[in-house]
Amino acid sequence: EFNLSSLGKITRSNNRKGRSGARCGGKVCEKMEEILNKYPVCPLAGIVSTKQWLSDDNLVKSFLDSKAKEMCYWSLYDFNRFYMHPECNPTFMAGYQVLEDKYYYLSDSLLIINKLLAYQFNEDVAAITCFLQTLYNVIERKLAKCNTICIFSPPSASKNFFYCYLHYLVNYEQLGIINKTNNFNLQEATGKRILLWNELNYESVYIDTLKMLTGEAFRDRIKNHTWKAAPFLKEYDKKPNPLVTFEVLGYWKIIEREIRRM
Repeated sequence: EFNLSSLGKITRSNNRKGRSGARCGGKVCEKMEEILNKYPVCPLAGIVSTKQWLSDDNLVKSFLDSKAKEMCYWSLYDFNRFYMHPECNPTFMAGYQVLEDKYYYLSDSLLIINKLLAYQFNEDVAAITCFLQTLYNVIERKLAKCNTICIFSPPSASKNFFYCYLHYLVNYEQLGIINKTNNFNLQEATGKRILLWNELNYESVYIDTLKMLTGEAFRDRIKNHTWKAAPFLKEYDKKPNPLVTFEVLGYWKIIEREIRRM
């Protein structure tokens, strides 16, 4: 039985053991690391617009490049340890807004995401679990060939409510327009933990090439879903908190909520 009110217990742990990668040296970079751990934002480069960073110097970009590469190795458990640190206060995409004005509380976010899943999958528990397992496999790179989820839908189908998964991973990029005057539209994809291509925009000359993505050759690499419009979304004036990413997967038993070494 599908029960939206059965949230279970949301657990927190103050233990953090992420994978370490290349880092810049010196006291300045140590200070940058400290600030980023306390005030993570999405995308990662957006931290240079926050008040904590406005006075920093040219080492900022070097540090961000190093941190972005490190995050490419992080698992969902590593991200959860990162966010559960007692001094971590993520702002994600809130920008200049008050966090509570941008995002719902975590418990409310979990209810909303579960409501959307129930709606899109007609309250079919098996279908919801299958979708979330695929999502987990793609994020964690569990299957070498399957690395993409494609969702077809009309406007207002709740897809952007699931951007919380992208923002949770911090180091993400949105692909741009593909045309003959933009030969470097994919250059920002390098060194990113996850990519988004929303409302595809391309010239007609690329149609036949893009059709290959839904053909036989790519069937093992892309999982396709068709969603329907969700008119009840107009009830919501904020977004789910990206921290709900880990909680949804825990709620549906795709992962364990407890922090454990993988």
